Amino acid sequence: MIFLEYNGINRLARVVQGRTNKIVNNKGLTIDLGTIQEDYSLLTDSYDIPIPAESYLILENLSIIEDTFATTESAGDPVHTHTIKTPEKLKAIKPSDRVLVNWVGSDAIVVGKIMQAKEVKI
Repeated sequence: MIFLEYNGINRLARVVQGRTNKIVNNKGLTIDLGTIQEDYSLLTDSYDIPIPAESYLILENLSIIEDTFATTESAGDPVHTHTIKTPEKLKAIKPSDRVLVNWVGSDAIVVGKIMQAKEVKI
């Protein structure tokens, strides 16, 4: 009797493990590279058909279009203002930008702009 219960539990565990493996393999996270096209579609390195702009996602911080990042005022006398410009590299994605793409299931999500390391000024 105990032997029969053990076989049933073992069989159930194998079924659960098999289904879990299927879910994990189908919902895996894949990292890819891509390029933003002139019409803002996304062409990834692993998928040769451009993905229309309305069919992929981007992180919100990749949508900054304002030229002014912040304005500050001094509290002294006389009062004066400092305007901090948004650095060009922090502005929204644009055509020809190379981007890092995470695939979550069948959804492409642009998570950042990428550049050559030699472009970094130290």
